[in-house]
Amino acid sequence: MSAVPEQTFASGYKIPCVGLGTWKAKPEEVGAAVKSTVRLGYHHLDCALVYGNEKEIGKAIKECIDEGLVKREDLFITTKENAGLFPMTEDGLTDVIDIDYTETWTTMQDLVNQGLCRSIGVSNFNSKQIQRLIDLGLKHPISCNQVILRWGVQ
Repeated sequence: MSAVPEQTFASGYKIPCVGLGTWKAKPEEVGAAVKSTVRLGYHHLDCALVYGNEKEIGKAIKECIDEGLVKREDLFITTKENAGLFPMTEDGLTDVIDIDYTETWTTMQDLVNQGLCRSIGVSNFNSKQIQRLIDLGLKHPISCNQVILRWGVQ
C-alpha cells in the first residue's frame, strides 16, 4: 500500500489526511474496524467522548499495539471535548448551550505543555470564537478547525 498523504500542522506535527471516523459506529463492530484500519496502514482515528464507543476503540488500539501492528506514537487520534452529550430542549430539538470554551482551551494548552497531547484544534468554530481564543494569547497554535459539512443530511 502506498503511503497515506499527510498535512503538517502549525505545531509541526503531521496528520494523515485519511482516517477512520468512528461517529455512529455500531457497538461490537467499531473495534474490528479500528483493527482493520490499522492493518491496512491507516493510522488516523477520529473519536470523541460523545460517540460513546471510546472503551471499545481503546481496547482495539491496545490489541494492535500488543500485536506489534503499530506503535502508539505512530497513531494520530483525534478527539473532541464536548460541553454535553447533546442536551435536548423540551420539544426534542438539540439545545444550544452557552459554555465558555476559553477555560477548556487554556487547559488543553497545559496538556500540550505536559506532553499529554501534541496538537490542539477546534471543531465547528466561527471566526468570532477563533478570534476570542487568539485574544487570550495563544501558547500553542490552533492546529485546525474541523468543520462538519452536511450535504443533504436531514
